[in-house]
Amino acid sequence: MALNSPRIRQEKRSPDEIRALLLEAGEQILTAPQARGIMTALTLTAVFEKIQSEQGIRLTNASVIGRVFDSVEHFRREVLLRVAAGESEDFSAASDHVFRKVILKADLSTPEKRWTALKETCRVSANFMQESLQKSPTWRLWLGILAYAIADPKTNEDLVEALRLSYQRLDQQSHDTYSVALAILGFREIEAGGLDLFSFWAETLGEGIGIRSLVEPESMKMLSLPTGPDGKRQKWSKFAIAYWSLIQHTVEIDPDWKKL
Repeated sequence: MALNSPRIRQEKRSPDEIRALLLEAGEQILTAPQARGIMTALTLTAVFEKIQSEQGIRLTNASVIGRVFDSVEHFRREVLLRVAAGESEDFSAASDHVFRKVILKADLSTPEKRWTALKETCRVSANFMQESLQKSPTWRLWLGILAYAIADPKTNEDLVEALRLSYQRLDQQSHDTYSVALAILGFREIEAGGLDLFSFWAETLGEGIGIRSLVEPESMKMLSLPTGPDGKRQKWSKFAIAYWSLIQHTVEIDPDWKKL
């Protein structure tokens, strides 16, 4: 190589652009399955290497500390805030799964078959969600942030607020998803506001069962119940059983329903 070879000059990026790059890469590292939510995996060296290998952008401590973040700890906390306030990918995956596998294929020709379709929707979605949470590195990380934040809520006001916003987004996401599902299946609320309460209790129940399953997985084994056509046995999680019980007290057949 010639000694006088020209050096390749990189595009100059603003602090905001660098910040966005670092936070995105940091979140990806922290939520990767191999990281298992351990904060020691989140180093600036690891982030720099990831950005350079994937995007060809070279960053250094000198270009970040004091210019974009005050310290490594400041950077790490911003990544935690980003994860804490994020939307639930696990709920989105469960919703997509049940819409494709059950709701859009359901026989809705009679009120009885609509109830059967609703029961199957509850069974499949709750089973999927329970299994997803047990495997989800993102949710485990989110729980770790929650535990860390509430251990000292005054010091961690920013994290507590981010978690609160995350809950609010999930509330709205749940309500919107359930509303669409019920409209397709031909159901309505028994009382105004019932779906908001159902969403709250379903989320709270699912979270509690998910936590219990991480500590005592053997207590959350699937049950085999004769609930299928002609008494065929089907897999039911304990979450699904409770989920189905809750929805029966929340909705009723909509007599004015017309198939969408």
